[in-house]
Amino acid sequence: HKCADFINNDDDIFINSSSTALKVLKFIKNKRVNIITNNAKASSIKIDPLVNVILTGGRVSYPKNAMTGTFALNNLKSVASNLSIIGISGITEEGELTTSIIDEVEINQYMLNESTEKNILVCDSSKFNQSANFKIGTIQSIDIIITDNEIPRSKVENLEKLGIKVILVWDYIFLYSLSRAFNN
Repeated sequence: HKCADFINNDDDIFINSSSTALKVLKFIKNKRVNIITNNAKASSIKIDPLVNVILTGGRVSYPKNAMTGTFALNNLKSVASNLSIIGISGITEEGELTTSIIDEVEINQYMLNESTEKNILVCDSSKFNQSANFKIGTIQSIDIIITDNEIPRSKVENLEKLGIKVILVWDYIFLYSLSRAFNN
């Protein structure tokens, strides 16, 4: 929900095959945007009528329904984006962003490298200090991380020292509820 706040009218947005990243679609309201995704599940989500979803095409791999391969990558390369919203399998202690599916590496790398404004990482705190087999980039390519409040404070401080904005979802929900209570 918080991630949708960073989306502006007329944005073109890459969303990778992550189920967490895909959830953002449900919260984009009253904004005319193009979502370019390699997640086949995007076609079955009820979305705002102003949101245009463009699927990359390609080979569908299960169980994630990720569209991958040369066909998907070539289609993706014909599009520019303002934002990339990605989820990952893990972030190593050294700050490497990783995935467990080799076919998704090139697509995720392209999305991270070709967005013109911001890269937003959406993941739960369990992904930190985890590693999957395939590297897609480094934490330095991320501008904003949206995660839960279970992430250690020291980790948040280290990320902020790198210039990464960290948003803790529990804090956001709590503050939103608190502000509503005082405004009613």
